[in-house]
Amino acid sequence: MGCAMTEALVQHLVQLQQYATGLQRLVAGALPARVEGTDASGAIRVVLGPDGLPEAFSVDEDWKRYLRADAFGSAVSEAAGAAALRRAAAWANAMRDHDWAGSNEPVSAPEPVPAPEPVPMPRGRPDLRPRDPATVVAEALTIIDDLDGIAGAPLPHGAGVMAFGKLQLRLTIAGLDACEADPQWVMQKSGEELTDTLNAALADAKAALANAAQAAPAARLTGLLDEMLAAAGAQADLAGRSDR
Repeated sequence: MGCAMTEALVQHLVQLQQYATGLQRLVAGALPARVEGTDASGAIRVVLGPDGLPEAFSVDEDWKRYLRADAFGSAVSEAAGAAALRRAAAWANAMRDHDWAGSNEPVSAPEPVPAPEPVPMPRGRPDLRPRDPATVVAEALTIIDDLDGIAGAPLPHGAGVMAFGKLQLRLTIAGLDACEADPQWVMQKSGEELTDTLNAALADAKAALANAAQAAPAARLTGLLDEMLAAAGAQADLAGRSDR
């Protein structure tokens, strides 16, 4: 694959990445940094971080007055779901206040839009030694060709298991997927002990999720883009030296 074709593909990918980054910043600006939620009993509280994932759990020290032990796992999931709903409502309100729709006046035909200025070619990661550009582009196209399969694939997930399997948390990139807890084990624990165990399981689940996300197609495409940027930068340097 020629240098010009590789550079053109990289330019398109960079523009798409910049658009996605701008949209991500807009959405992030519309969301509160942290959101809290509780289950119906109020015994379980969860805080969601800026990424929408649970950041911390807390269990009321007097939780046994409000919650049955066999309902503990579902109550954790309920608290996380309540926080997620509050976060979604905050996002919807922010989007409404942004007035995306604008006025109700008829929209006139848009004026011709000039062609965008070429995007300056980034250099990519300086520590990355890229493979042959044709190989990298072919691998990227293979991933893109399988978008239907990617869309139907399950989300990356990570699990945190504590107390020899008595407590398990499962996370996806969308949030808490499930919490399972052995009722007999739960019944023997104080609120502080349950809080500590939940947060330890959360830390393990987040680490496992991060590892799984690195192997997901989106992360692979990002890595391939880094390679193409590094290759294009190396070719530009070589061309500059030859012109001297």
